[in-house]
Amino acid sequence: MRAGEFAQLHITQRTVNIAVAVFDPAGKQLFAFDNNSIGETEDVELIAAASGRHRLRVSASEAHAPAGSYEITLDVVSPGTNRHRTRIAAAREVALATAANRGGTREAMVQAIRHFEAARLQWHASDDPGEEARTLYMSAFVYIELGDREKALSNATEALPLARAAGNDRLIGRVLDCIGEVHNNFSEKKASIDYYMQALPLLQASGDPAGQGQTLNNLGVAYFGMGEKRKALELFDESMRILRPLQDRRTLAQVTSNIGALYDNLGDYQLSLESHQYGLVLRRELGDPAAEALTLNNIGSAYSGLAEYQKALDAYVAALEINRSNDSQWNKAVNLNNIGWVYAMLGDRRHALSAYQESLELSRAIKDPRRIAVALNNIANIHAELAEYRKAIELHTQALALRRQTNDPDGEATSLTNLGEAYAKLGETEKADDHFEHALAILRMAANRPKLVRALRRSGTPGITTRAWHPLTKP
Repeated sequence: MRAGEFAQLHITQRTVNIAVAVFDPAGKQLFAFDNNSIGETEDVELIAAASGRHRLRVSASEAHAPAGSYEITLDVVSPGTNRHRTRIAAAREVALATAANRGGTREAMVQAIRHFEAARLQWHASDDPGEEARTLYMSAFVYIELGDREKALSNATEALPLARAAGNDRLIGRVLDCIGEVHNNFSEKKASIDYYMQALPLLQASGDPAGQGQTLNNLGVAYFGMGEKRKALELFDESMRILRPLQDRRTLAQVTSNIGALYDNLGDYQLSLESHQYGLVLRRELGDPAAEALTLNNIGSAYSGLAEYQKALDAYVAALEINRSNDSQWNKAVNLNNIGWVYAMLGDRRHALSAYQESLELSRAIKDPRRIAVALNNIANIHAELAEYRKAIELHTQALALRRQTNDPDGEATSLTNLGEAYAKLGETEKADDHFEHALAILRMAANRPKLVRALRRSGTPGITTRAWHPLTKP
């Protein structure tokens, strides 16, 4: 390259995730980045400060990555302009944002947002609506992790007209998937399904199997949350079929975890444990502590189902330690709920109630109605065990309203069963029977055998206390 020349290269990551470093003629590293995953493109842009041969180094991002393929295309070599300089500044901000976000802590994610915002302004100044849209939806995913629904939805929806202006169907599909993710992560399952269904044909038609596999996984999570488990399993299987040839181990680990969560929900705890243990190996190899914590939580859930309570507690506590270091509010709420569940099973009501109360506070802070309902349900059961049935009914009624609001049939059946048991203890037989009958009708439709058996036992049994698996829907 001659001094002052601009070059643009595209590296298509077909079946391997790569990291890029660029060196000047003297061998000095100019910059390095690893912004995107398998199936996406890493774009390299630079203006030569000195004439001579510049060197590009491409290496696998993962320490234990299997052999894979990528393709490098030199797209442009031309005299550098001010617009090119603005684009390069934007790309550097995106690289800084991506690197910061990998830190996993709340502080790191806030720092990533600042870099994304700076990049968005530069892309806008360089008149590139496609890259501006991409930056907005990437920042929306960070806001999801931060528990900020409003900003996540605002950025994702703002990206959509920009993607359409760019005329890029693949990008439009990715943005629609992101909007779906905002709704899915904040318990708006029906809305999320609508956006995923819009995304899928665009991703398929534009030749984006990685995006298609991810969206199928996300769609499975949404159907799972609505109680349609067979549909969810079909979608997870289809996602795995698409993702295996791409060797996208990060997304495969997500899908594996979701399949494990589904088996847990169906009461097949041994299969659930096997799925999660496989996922844990992948996540540790990938060096992703946040995802490792989610998998440990789900391993704890499987052990809970197998009545191996000490192993469950060990897994939940290990997950909580990671999430406390990352300051992940959502995940701490899940871990604390499940730690409370184990203590309750061991008869330690004091520690159980303390963990549930902390989980409830965190769930309210992030405005997650499903997790609020779980915490209310479990606190209510502690009161029921203490024969404080009126208080239990008050809390179960609050949980029931939230579960109906978020279209959670399994949760609704749990609340109805627990209300039936509380009314039965008070001798209010008619109300008890009415709640049991409504619960049974839901569970028969949902084919949830473990909860159906519990509901059939009716009065005289302890309340159904809800553990929280955690499906992984992140990109």
